[in-house]
Amino acid sequence: TATTIGGTLPYTISWTFGDGSSATGAVVSHTFTSAQSFTVTEAAKDSSSPQQTVTSSQTVTVLNVQPLSTIFTTSANPLVNSPVTFTSTTTGGTGPYTVNWTFGDGSTGNGATATHSYSTAQSYAVTETAKDSSLPQQTATSSLTINVASSLSGNFGTCTSLPQGWNCGNTNGLSGSVATIKSGVAETIQINPGVGGSNSYYFATTQKGTFPWSPCQAPASGVLPTDLTSVSANFTMLNFIPSGTYRYHIYVALYYWLPNGPVTAGGSTYQCLDTQVRAENINGAFSPVGTTATYDPGDSFGWDNVTLGQVAAGQPYMITAEVAHQCQQDLIAWGLSSSTPCQLAGIEIGIEGYQFQELDANWYTVQFGTSGPDFGISVTSPAAANVGQSGTTTITISALNGFTGTVALTDGATSGLSCGSISGASVVGSGTASVSCSATGAGSYSLTITGTSGSLVRSATSVFNFRDFTISTSSPASISVGSSGTSTITLTALNGFTGTITISDTVPSGLSCGSVTPSSVSGSGTATLSCSSNSQGVYTVAITGTSGSLTHQATVAFTFGNPPDFTIAATSPSALNVGLSAKSTITITLVHGMTGTVTLTDKVPSGLNCGTISSTSFTTNGTATISCSSSSASTYTLTVTGTSGSSTHTATTTFTFRDFSLSANPSSLSINTGGQGTSTISLNLLNGFGSTVALSVASPTGVTVSLSSATISGSVTSTLTIKPTSAGSYTLVVTGTSGSLTRTMSLTISVGTQVSPVLTAPSTETVVQTSTLTFSVTATDSSIPTPTLTLSANQLPPNSSFATVQGASPVSGTFTWAPTTADSPGKYTISFTVTDGVSTSQVYVPITVVASNVLPIITVPGPLNATVGTNLHFSVSGTDPTGTGGTVILSATGLAPNMVFDAASGAFSFTPSSSQAGATFMVSFTATDSNDPSWARTQSVPVHVLSSSAQPSSGGLCLTCLIPRGMTTSVWLLAIGSLVGIISAIALVHLRAAAELATAKKRMQSLNEQNKITRTYDYKSRRKIAARNHGRRTINDEESQE
Repeated sequence: TATTIGGTLPYTISWTFGDGSSATGAVVSHTFTSAQSFTVTEAAKDSSSPQQTVTSSQTVTVLNVQPLSTIFTTSANPLVNSPVTFTSTTTGGTGPYTVNWTFGDGSTGNGATATHSYSTAQSYAVTETAKDSSLPQQTATSSLTINVASSLSGNFGTCTSLPQGWNCGNTNGLSGSVATIKSGVAETIQINPGVGGSNSYYFATTQKGTFPWSPCQAPASGVLPTDLTSVSANFTMLNFIPSGTYRYHIYVALYYWLPNGPVTAGGSTYQCLDTQVRAENINGAFSPVGTTATYDPGDSFGWDNVTLGQVAAGQPYMITAEVAHQCQQDLIAWGLSSSTPCQLAGIEIGIEGYQFQELDANWYTVQFGTSGPDFGISVTSPAAANVGQSGTTTITISALNGFTGTVALTDGATSGLSCGSISGASVVGSGTASVSCSATGAGSYSLTITGTSGSLVRSATSVFNFRDFTISTSSPASISVGSSGTSTITLTALNGFTGTITISDTVPSGLSCGSVTPSSVSGSGTATLSCSSNSQGVYTVAITGTSGSLTHQATVAFTFGNPPDFTIAATSPSALNVGLSAKSTITITLVHGMTGTVTLTDKVPSGLNCGTISSTSFTTNGTATISCSSSSASTYTLTVTGTSGSSTHTATTTFTFRDFSLSANPSSLSINTGGQGTSTISLNLLNGFGSTVALSVASPTGVTVSLSSATISGSVTSTLTIKPTSAGSYTLVVTGTSGSLTRTMSLTISVGTQVSPVLTAPSTETVVQTSTLTFSVTATDSSIPTPTLTLSANQLPPNSSFATVQGASPVSGTFTWAPTTADSPGKYTISFTVTDGVSTSQVYVPITVVASNVLPIITVPGPLNATVGTNLHFSVSGTDPTGTGGTVILSATGLAPNMVFDAASGAFSFTPSSSQAGATFMVSFTATDSNDPSWARTQSVPVHVLSSSAQPSSGGLCLTCLIPRGMTTSVWLLAIGSLVGIISAIALVHLRAAAELATAKKRMQSLNEQNKITRTYDYKSRRKIAARNHGRRTINDEESQE
């Protein structure tokens, strides 16, 4: 699977597999036909121009068979002196397999399934080694550590949460540490590889009750007996692996609560005591019994004493903690009053320490001594007996402290021990009972007797030892007729067997044997037996060992001369092309006077097709043949087996078949019309193919082809040149022929036409500030095959958008822009580009932004004079200089009596009365944009009233008063309209110049910023000021200020 990134899509992926084969595509599969290492190379090319190429290589190792692997399992819960079964599971490689074992105690074994008995309870590292039959031979190993226990039953019950206990999982947390309960046995395994120290102990324990850890606390009600006098626990250390400067404790700890309140000593104040009784090992030396020490754990007064000396792996031990003694000694050691009351709160049993590699201990029973009525239980361990016999243990119940209850007895035997019913299984007060047990295998077996009376449970363990022996023989090598050979008989004692074993033999006719020497052996030992014969043959002697009720037998084979036999051989034919048949000759030769019948069978491997053996039965020397063929290039091994009675021999013959295949690099091409492409045709030599191959090409209409060489062989290649004449998809078939073999391969040719993409967009656009402009841009491409187009935009103004679009022709995108008042009026040019991966097209769309915030223009006359009794009239007009606003609405304020203003037409009329003579009136006219009432412009006209005899003053001008007598009113209005039009045109030109000036100022500001020149133009703020003061300033004044 190829993963390619970067470059330009699509990619072209090609492969060479190192065996002459090739392929194309991002995901390919390939079958290798020989076992060796191959360098596989992947080449990736993109679609950019110029094209980019990258390669990646890896080594692939091909095997004839799967790698050899092996694992093994053991029988559950192994016990001392009981057979442990080891079962191997081996896969891969070439069978049959050879399996050997090392059991960790110096013993070894062999076979896929093996059994072994251990004499000591501890941990053992078992290693299995498996070898196959291939050449070169493969070897695999598997290792496992097993814990061999002396007993599998205990009275710790099952894992129970605190405070009821006994709990599980109380370890320091290092990987491999275990604190659990199985079949009532508390298993504690501590793993701390070289870590920890005197202030950092690691541990694995089980607990019951409450403890002085966050916080110091009183006993839990009903968990521990209130009259408890002692706690005893028996254990076996299974394994210890030292390391560094180490220390470990195997202990029973008691934790106390001081009900009268906290006490102070040595600078510490607590209400709890922490005590231990233990075995203590410091750097390989066990501390003497009686060693004591105080310690301050930070939560209680600590004191410990050593009550158990040296501890050896595999041996049973017991630790007992006296409840009252431990409390008093702890108080005394800290200088506290020994009469201080103590209440037992918690019990902890387990192991702790630091630096060593591993410490394993199994705890079997825990016993509570009480001061109230109680009973004790003890058992006897019977004398050792032979396998098949029985032993009897006597159970004694002793009443304590006036105990008169009934004790019900039950037993729990380890695997392999068979026991009858308990005789006297119910005892009142004191008394005895018994039970008999036997075993079928040698070993030590534990029987736990449990006595129960109400809440009192006591137990004891009896050990039954059963002994046995084994017998084995060695068979001597082939002996000349008339000579003698000697066999060694080995007798092995099991589990301390010391009895006398009598050895006897049963000799067949035709064989002469001396006496077995010696004829008896005590315990373990060896004996010999010598035999001779004057006749060729194989003779079997039965050897019997007897000791009392025990009897075991073995056999020994004495072979004289060379027994009748046969040989078998087979020839391997020369290599042939696949599809042809090859023949092997099988030769049978009878030797040493053999007169029996030899029968032939064959084992045909997968992929090889064989006929029947021409002759399958021989009573004399002879030959047979077998013919085989295959459709796959490979070397096959055929096994022929000859059988005659108990004699079996095999011969192997190899059939080699060769083939070739064709490959093209590349196997697919994309070519434009008018161009050409090439592909290299090569041979894939399968299983040693070495002949010459003739090439031919079948080309369809629309494509012309030619080969640089019509024949190829070995690593020689031929170049195929393709010249298309028409667009389309074509398949070329290349054929290779060599003798009876014809192989073909196909090339895929895609022929297309390349043209440049075409862009369609508006030639120009106009948008007003705060308005939204939207238009589409479309790209098309008529190239064959249809390319992937990418349409994008550049030089986008702020707040505009155009998403890049990619896809097959046609593709379209939408340009959207809503310029704000911050976007200066003027022209903006957007660039749109489309590319098909080969060629690129581009168009430019100019966009003109028009200002939206220009006030309406209002046109009014200057100061006027009016005459009493005479009508004064003039027109007011309002226009939108942008052409994009709403309707301009006219209004007037400050109208005096007799003044009339028509807002619709803009006509003003005033005929003053005599009472108004001499007065001056200020009339204000306002032009308002109906789309935005805040955009308005106001101009005021002062009107002075004259008496009828007065003439116009120099302070004003009455245009209507200047109408020549000979000019009609219509002509006069036309003249005035022309004048107004000229003034309006001048105002519009001025406004446009102001807008262009603003754009120029912004560009100048940008240039100044680039040259680190700072200057502030207050154009906008001045416009706002002008807007607020529009009643006092004309638009021309405002722009001149700016």
